[in-house]
Amino acid sequence: MYHISEPQDTGNFYHATYQYTEGRNEASLSQTIHRNNYEGMESLKLDTIRVMGMTRPVVSITVNLPDSNFLHEDWELLPSGELRVNKLQVPMHERATIVFSF
Repeated sequence: MYHISEPQDTGNFYHATYQYTEGRNEASLSQTIHRNNYEGMESLKLDTIRVMGMTRPVVSITVNLPDSNFLHEDWELLPSGELRVNKLQVPMHERATIVFSF
């Protein structure tokens, strides 16, 4: 008999959640890692995000990582209300918060 092990059975999986919150002068998108036992996640990066329905003009975007914070300049707010943030290079295995200032 041949048995295929599922990731949830072996514990070898990646689980992250994303939360968007909006305040008076800024909004944020937070990446929280709940489980990272999947080989190879350390080499993967979050490259592009798209936020739909952005109704307020964004003036700057800051990326907050555990060991660094930086102003990110490769983004555009489209007339449709889509905010497109490109070339983030946020490590998938690290906690991160992306802040959108209005």
